Formats: sequence, structure tokens, C-alpha cells
Amino acid sequence: MQQTPLVSNGCVQQEQNSLQCIPIGSLEWYSWLETIPSFIFKHDVGRFTARCDVRANGRYWYAYRRCGGKLRKAYLGKTENLTLENLHQAAYKLHLSTQAAPILHTSSSPETTHSIDATKAFPHLVLHTKLHIPAPQSHVVQRPQLVDALTEAIQQQQHVLITAPTGFGKTTLVSLWVKSLEASAIPVEVAWLTLDQCDNELKHFLSYLVTAIQYIRQDIGSIAMEYLLQSGYIDTAEIPLTLLINDLLSSALLVLVIDDYHIINQQAIHDALLFLLNHSPPSFRIVLTSRTMPPLSLARLRARHLLAEFHTDHIQLSTDEASQLLENLTGIGITPTAINTLWSHTEGWTAALQLAGLTLRNYPDTEQFAQMFSGAQQHVLDYLAEEVLSHLPNDLATFLFQTSLLQRLNAPLCDTVTGRNDSHVMLEHIETANLFISPLDYHRHWYRYHTLFAETLQKHLHTMYPEQVLGLHQRASQWYEHHGFIAEAINHRLSTTDYAHAAGLIKTIFFGELLHGREAEVLHWLSKLPADMVHQCVRLCLAYAIAYIVDGRYALADPWLARIETDGLDNASLSLYYLAATHNAYWRSDLKASADLAQQGLATAQQAMQDADQSYIEDIPSAIAGLAVILVSTFAAQGQIHLTIETTREVLTKATDLNPETLPPNAYSMLAAMHARLSQAFYEWSNLDAAEYHAYQTIDGGQRSGYTAYAATGMVLLAKVQRVRGKSDEAEALLDKAEHIVHTLNIADDLHDFVLGEAITVYLQMGKDAKAIQIAQKHKLERMASEYKDHYAMMQMQMLQLALVRVFLAQGEWQRAAMLLEQLEQTAQAGGWVRNSIEIQILQALLSQQHKDMPQALTSLMEAVQKAQAGGCIRLFVDEGLPMHTLLTQLLTTTHQKTRPPEVTAYIDQLLAVLGKDTHRVPQSTTHLVSKRERDVLQLLAKDHSNEDIATRLVITQGTVKRHLHNIYGKLGVSNRTQAILRAQALHLI
Repeated sequence: MQQTPLVSNGCVQQEQNSLQCIPIGSLEWYSWLETIPSFIFKHDVGRFTARCDVRANGRYWYAYRRCGGKLRKAYLGKTENLTLENLHQAAYKLHLSTQAAPILHTSSSPETTHSIDATKAFPHLVLHTKLHIPAPQSHVVQRPQLVDALTEAIQQQQHVLITAPTGFGKTTLVSLWVKSLEASAIPVEVAWLTLDQCDNELKHFLSYLVTAIQYIRQDIGSIAMEYLLQSGYIDTAEIPLTLLINDLLSSALLVLVIDDYHIINQQAIHDALLFLLNHSPPSFRIVLTSRTMPPLSLARLRARHLLAEFHTDHIQLSTDEASQLLENLTGIGITPTAINTLWSHTEGWTAALQLAGLTLRNYPDTEQFAQMFSGAQQHVLDYLAEEVLSHLPNDLATFLFQTSLLQRLNAPLCDTVTGRNDSHVMLEHIETANLFISPLDYHRHWYRYHTLFAETLQKHLHTMYPEQVLGLHQRASQWYEHHGFIAEAINHRLSTTDYAHAAGLIKTIFFGELLHGREAEVLHWLSKLPADMVHQCVRLCLAYAIAYIVDGRYALADPWLARIETDGLDNASLSLYYLAATHNAYWRSDLKASADLAQQGLATAQQAMQDADQSYIEDIPSAIAGLAVILVSTFAAQGQIHLTIETTREVLTKATDLNPETLPPNAYSMLAAMHARLSQAFYEWSNLDAAEYHAYQTIDGGQRSGYTAYAATGMVLLAKVQRVRGKSDEAEALLDKAEHIVHTLNIADDLHDFVLGEAITVYLQMGKDAKAIQIAQKHKLERMASEYKDHYAMMQMQMLQLALVRVFLAQGEWQRAAMLLEQLEQTAQAGGWVRNSIEIQILQALLSQQHKDMPQALTSLMEAVQKAQAGGCIRLFVDEGLPMHTLLTQLLTTTHQKTRPPEVTAYIDQLLAVLGKDTHRVPQSTTHLVSKRERDVLQLLAKDHSNEDIATRLVITQGTVKRHLHNIYGKLGVSNRTQAILRAQALHLI
């Protein structure tokens, strides 16, 4: 009788006298299988007999094992499926089928009814809390965008890696996500494993990993678990994970969350996890949270788009989320200012915000508390000491303490400050460990510490190593200054109380810093210097004055300007003096002084450019640009359009001749301002092509400068042109975008006022009164217009107040409009603000027209015409549309024809000619053109009612009806009923 062949130790065991061994999986193996009906497979967990069932479509193999009088059977597959792996798996399946079923806990707790009895399954005890999904706390902030991003990643069959330092809410975020899955219709199950120090052993880690899966899916992982139970020490995870992966192939979508992976430091476990990530089926995804970046080779997953990564900048709380968290914690409302301050300190660090909430409720003044909150707070110190610093090696902790004084750091700087020569290694280790450090550039040359972390480290430094602090600051200042980082050098010099050296550095760079919008930093430096030192130095007094002007606190600049003696001052510093004085005069709305000072300043600056040995020569180009902008703005406010265009063109011509590399830091902002002035001037002359060109240049300059408020200004200027050309849709799109920009920027300056005021005006001119009123209400226009009480910036504020007048007119609030116009006229006349005065008198004329006071309307209009004629203003009149056409026609035919200068008559003719071209194509705002009762009369007129019928229906006399018709004819510029109906329909009045 022929003996059944034996297969063991990975090959076919031939007769004893044969030296040949056929390895499983080789070509010889599969050829051999085609020749035999059965074989015995020997394995550590027992042997089975494999028998072949020959059918028409192939050879099929089955495994059989008898135990306890029962024959167990397992399907092996076709011949080509008989791999060593599948034979091993069959052995385990047959072995497990002979064992008793797993014993379940009999506890009535729903959380334990599906868990395997750990004392039966493992030689050690399973800690079931490691397998529980943490419940979000009651004060948690919902984060729908991140939750949706996690769901999308899983649905796209991606694994997820979440890395951030301690306390950023990694676990909370994932638990929120799991909770959202439970409430959704997505068919997915989630297993959870929270790691601890005991899991730093491969077999232990794998046992818990499989247990976590079996905690919710008992049908998965039993073979892998049996392998782990039967094995002693293992140094590779390939076999048990292969068994697990095969079990997962046919399962529904399953997600395994592995929390706190930063605890793992064994390479064998990293290799095991990477194997599982790379070979897991699409129905199985892993979500990994870690304080540090795991030492895993993830390039393959990234290249195949199988990994979604979330880091600190993704999961830090936004200001709105921080506000919600603190409100949930404290139960009190917190001001936006306090929230913004706390966020800037914490940078969205959840744990720090929670620590702030612990004490915030004890402070009635939340803004004061927000200013005080820092890394030196005891709660923060204790948290970081326990969670972070206590786990660090002494050498690393010392490095962190010594470098915590640096606002930004790189390896050479750290070497200088600490006296080491391996700082690059330390920084790489700190970044890998995710110790509250962020790279500042793509090449990871510069870094910075999280604000609160740095403050905590500094507190420990001053407590543990106070004798080192002065030397650390001195070495840092020297390195920064030597490498050209003067601002940082100043900060460290001030910390050493070397005020004379710090003052010398401040005098050199303060103007450049102000041009970059760093007025707060300059004022901070100056406040640290002794008062006597500042008072005795002209450059430092200038620094104070210009910093306050840039900051918008013009009144505070006056005393510093008064301290400066200009006699004997070098031309560069004198140019800055004139720049400061010019700005202050302009914002005081003293246009004559502003123009005179600007012209003196430009002459001085030009002379400074000729001085070969001039100190501070780098300040001059920016001073010239600033003086030029104020000068042309002054000319524009005075209504001198010719001078505005001439001066601006001259400045732009000189600017284009300069080498781009020599342009001052604020060049593009200044160019944008110049082009904006030209666009306004050419628009006023109704030169639409030139206005359009310079509007585009304004947009370009704003985008290049990075200050998008200038881009918004250009968009409004372009919208004005498009409105006149009849392109209302394009105009509205531009206005919407510009308004959105200034609203998003949340700025409060003259550009904001211009954009908002002009947007409202243009909407009204397009007949979109509801949209204009909506924007006015959104920006609280009425409140803004009433808040400017002092004489600074009043001229600029009139832009908003004039827009408010137009809103009042659109709403029919004529009395309020009249009162505000009267106030504005007095102010504009006193200040010589010709341009504003013209617009005010135009609006007064239109208002008098509404009140049927034609003599007063024509008087106001004549005064406006006489002021505007010299500068050639056109669009201020023409943009008012049909009502202005009516008034100008009457002015031309009825008012002082014999005594009126011929140039004024020619000017009125010119305005009427442009109006004639415009009124047929430009939708005008008409809701305030006629009164409500006049509109009622028009409605009945259009239905062919007689005067008697109209009087009866409106319960008025026929004489009153006739007076209404007379007023309507005059306002619409018609002479009979038919013309009135047609004109009213064209203007959408009926």
C-alpha cells in the first residue's frame, strides 16, 4: 500500500534515500500536486490530510482533521491556491474548530457583552478601558469641517495620521468624528485602542491590536490571535498580520483608531504597523494619533494618495472655536478683543484655552485677564512641566531653556547662544518630537517655539538659571546684528539695558519698520528707552511722531513734532519731519498747510538725494513717495483736477525711471495710491478710458503690495466706469468683491471709508437702493458717521457722511438729509474742501428740488457750478442723472442769463451734453425722484384716470391733483400726460 506523502517544514518530505526536497510554492510543487490525490500537512498546531476532488473544471483541494470522533473540514481551493500561507491558515482554522468557543463576559453592562474573557484568551489581563472610545466632554466644541474631512478621507479609502503636541485635542477630535459616524448612515464600524507604556513589546502590541478589532467584530482575527497564543517570543509580525489581513478581506468597512502612538519606541512595532498600513484591504483603514511624527516610511502611501494627514495648523482652534470653548467652560460672554488676545497667546492650543477658562470666571474684566495670560501662569507651568518637560532628557531641556529667549531660531544662532556645535541635531530632534516648534521656511532653516511654550521655558530659565540670562541676550543680540537682523538685535539689546546701543539701532531702521506696518513694535522700542534720551534725539522724536501718525493717533504726534528744532537738521531727517507735518496737517483737514509743507518737503528730499555723504539716505525715496501722495490728495480735495493729474503724472514718470531693485518698501502701495488719484481725476473729467486704465493699475498695485484695500479701491473705481458704460452686471460684481474685501480685512482707514462710501453711492446710482441700504446697515454706517467728533480725519469722514445723506434720500428721510448736509457744508466751507463742498451743494439742490423750492435749488446748484467750473468737474453733476438734467436746464434758461459769465454757460452746456448721452443708457436711482403721493398719482394716470377720478380715489381736491401733475412734469422734464407716463415707466417709477 502506497504511503500518503508528508509535507512539513515548508517542503515535501521525500523518501529517506532521496536527497531532493520540493519547496512549497515552487514550480515543482504545483507539478507534484497534479500527480497525487492527497498529502498530509504537518503544523505546530496539528496535522491535517489534504484531499483532491477532481472535477471537469479543475482540481479542488479540501483539508480534513478528526478530533473527538468528529471529522472537521476546510476548503483549500484550486491547486494554484495551495501556498504555504494558505496551508498555515487552514491548520489554524481546523485547530480552532476543535477548541471550545470563546467564553463571553456575563456582565450585564452593554460595554462588555461583546468582549472576550481576557483570562481565557491571554495569559495577562486585558485593560478594557484601552478599548473604549472616549466620550467627548460636555464643553467640547463641535468641529464639523474637520469631522467631514476625516469622513471624506475614510470614504476615499485613506488612512489618517493626526500629529500635534499635547493638548491640541487630537483624541477629542477623533471621538467627535466617531460620534458623528454613529449618527450617520455610513456603514462603518470603529475599533479603538489607546496605547500605554506597556505596549512597547511586539507580541503585546499585536495582541491588543487584534483584541481591539475583536471587541467589535468577533469574526475577525481569531486565527491571528491563536497564532499569538501558541507562539512564544516573536520578533516579526508578518505571519499574524497576514492572517489578520486575510480575515479582513471580506469584512465590511472597519476603522481602527490607534491613539497615543508617540508612546511606541520599538522598531519592530513600527515595522509591523507599516506592514499593516501598506497591505491592508480597502475595507480596513487606520486612524493614528501621535504627539510626534511616527518613524514610519510613508512615502508609498502618500504617492498612492492613501494617507490623509492632519497636523497642528489643521487642528488648532480658530478664534470662533476658542470663543465657543471658553463660553462653554465659563458660561459667560467674552469680548472679541479678549478672544483675539487669548488666541494670539495660545495660538489655538486647546489645553491652554481650557486652562485659561479655569480662572477666567474669577476675573470680571476679561480683556485685562486676556492681556495677563501667559506661559508663566501657574496652570500652564504645571501642565507643561507634568506633560512635557518632566519626560525630557536633561541635555534637551537645557537647550530648550537657553533658546527660549529667541523669537526665531536657527542652528548657527543656537550654537552661538548656547556654546554648542550640534544645534542642528537638537532642532531636528525637537521637530521630530513635535515639541511645540514650527518651521518658518520650506527648507526648515528657521524655526519658532509656540508662544506659551516659550514663555513657560523662559519662566523655568529665570528660575533655574538666572545667572545665564544676560549673557544669552548679549550673544543673541550680537549674532542678530552681525547677520543684519536689526529688529531682533534691538529687542535683545533692550533686554540687556544697553539703551545707547539700542537707540542707535532704532534711529537707523525705524522708518523702514513703519513702512512695513510695524508701528506697534517701534512704539514698544521707544517706550523702553529712558525719556531723557528720547527727548534729546531728533530722530527718536521723529520716530515717535511718525509712528503715531501711521497708527492713526494724529493728536499724539503733535507734541513730538513740537519738540523738533529744524534748524541745522540734516536734509534726510528734515524730509521726514516735513512728511510727518504734512500728514498731520492733511488729517487735520488743513489743506493749505498740507500743500505748503508737502512742497517744502519734496524740495528738501530732492536736495537730500544730491548729498553724497547724507546719512539715512535709504529713507529718502519713501519720504518723497509719501509727500507726493499727500500733495496730490490735497490738490484733489481742493478740486484742482489739473494740478492733481499734472503732479501725479510727474511722480509716476520719475518712478518708472527708477531701477525696480531701488524702489522703497512701500513702492507698490504708493503707486496704487497715485493711480487711484489719476483714475478719480480722469473719471471726474469723464475720460472713461484713462479712468479705466488707472483703475486697473490701482488693482495691480494693491495686489503687488499685499494690501488688498488698494485693490478694492481700484475695483470701485472700475465699477464707476462700467456703470457709466451701461455694464451694470460687471459693475455690481466689482462692488460686491470690493465690499467683501474691506469687510473681511476689518480695517478702519480712509480706504475703507472710500470703498464703502463709493459702493453705496454707485449702487444708488444704478437704482439698486435696497442693496445700498443693506450695505449701509451691515457696516453700521450711521453709527460710524456719528463717531468722528474731533477735527482729525473729518474731511475723509465726509465720504461716509455724504453716502449716508444719499441713503436718507433713498429712504425718503429728507429732513435728516437736510440737517446733515447743513453740518457738512459748514465744515467743508471752513476747511476749504472744495470737492466735498461741490457735492454737498449738489445734494442740497436736489433736496430743494424735492421740496419744490426751486429758487433755493437753483441757488445751491449755481454755487456748485461756479466752484466746479474752474476744475472742470463733470461727473459730480452728470452722475445725478435726470433730476440734475432738469435742474441744469432750468438753470440755463431762467437764472441770470445776461450776467452769467460765458464760460459758466459753456460749462453748463457741456454738462447737459454729457447728461444727454448718459441718461438713455444708465439706470438711475429714482425712488426719491417723486414723492409717495406723486407716485400714487402716476399709477392712476397710467390707468387713464381723469383728474376728477384721481381726486376721488385719493380723497383730495382736483386742484391738488393739478399741483401734483405740475410737479411731476417738472421733475420728469415732460409737458403732458403721455410723456409723463412713458418717462415714469422708463424710470421704473410705475
